[in-house]
Amino acid sequence: MEVEKGIISLRQVNTRSDFFERMFRIALAGPVMTFMDQILYQHKGLPMGAAGSPDMANMFGLWYEMMWMDKLDSNSDILFFGRYLDDIYSIVLAETPDEASALLKSIVHYGDVKLLWEPPTDKANFLDLTTEIRGDRIYHEPFVKAMSHRERIPWSSAHPKDVKKGTFCSEISRLATLCSDYQVFTLQCTEAVNLYIGRGYPKGLVTNWLADQQEKRWANRLSTKVEEDPARTFFTLKTHFNEAWKGFNIQELEARITAQWKDFSPPVAGQKRTREGGLRPRAKRQRVNIGVQGSEFPGQSRLRITQDDGTDVAVYSGLGDIALNLVREQRRQQELKWTQQWISTGKFLVSRRKNTQLWDITRGWNRTVWNQYLEGSGMLRPFHPLYEGYVMSDEDLE
Repeated sequence: MEVEKGIISLRQVNTRSDFFERMFRIALAGPVMTFMDQILYQHKGLPMGAAGSPDMANMFGLWYEMMWMDKLDSNSDILFFGRYLDDIYSIVLAETPDEASALLKSIVHYGDVKLLWEPPTDKANFLDLTTEIRGDRIYHEPFVKAMSHRERIPWSSAHPKDVKKGTFCSEISRLATLCSDYQVFTLQCTEAVNLYIGRGYPKGLVTNWLADQQEKRWANRLSTKVEEDPARTFFTLKTHFNEAWKGFNIQELEARITAQWKDFSPPVAGQKRTREGGLRPRAKRQRVNIGVQGSEFPGQSRLRITQDDGTDVAVYSGLGDIALNLVREQRRQQELKWTQQWISTGKFLVSRRKNTQLWDITRGWNRTVWNQYLEGSGMLRPFHPLYEGYVMSDEDLE
């Protein structure tokens, strides 16, 4: 569409496509690993842990789903179909498990990727959820894979107390969403409390957290979240994990700044602010005298404009001042508009990040050394837009 509107040329489109393809090839290149004293290279699939792998997997799946998703939606025997990256879960009405498998295989396909369907049963595990069909109801509860470490932030960590409480509350909220019965949810909450106690959390503290959150999280487990107004303006105060910020009140800061905005009055054209912040008074109008001056030529005369002391008034063109005042007035109106928008839609947030550690400093040294080497040698990174070197593909390694 940008090409049709003339915003960019077709050549720029090809350049962008080549650039992004090169980036994907580099970011998703097969990893190299060692196994049994051998160096191995992964030829097929995406590397696990790469930042772009989830996005690429979703784009790959969406490409094929657009071809047959309408057919799947129109089939009344397929009650549910969902995919999370490379995991698929579906609920199908069928007389036998073979009929259910045959129906899905006749519609669902992803090119030459071979799908390994588990035998259909009344009970199945999908990610961290176990579902079971009992009569005319579908029950579900949390599922934990075998050998799962179930890691949680230990009490001995340097995270603030409110962050640790937030992780526990989010755990209770997750359990409430995964449980279909309250009795199962109660058992899962008890198990979560024991899990956190095992990580060193005080028993009384975790028990109080549960008493405060259990009923609330269960009541709101399926409530629709109210989306934030996209027109809102967010002002983020960036801080660190430091005890000094415990006494800071972001609401008080917001109230003080908003009050200043409400009292804000930009100067009108021709006025300037003093050092104290006030507006300077307008200059008084100059009084002039107008009279008739003697003619230089017969039959002619002209007006003379003088001040009170009899001196002439300097006459100059005011077009420059008019244009300057116009620009100032436009800026004033824009400032008023912005200020009113901030008052109506502004929301103040606090963002906290971990403190700088020795590992962060050493990574900065590494980056500095590489940048100096690249700058001195004139070498370009493979993902640089001007890089014209060759990027090895999977076909070249086979």
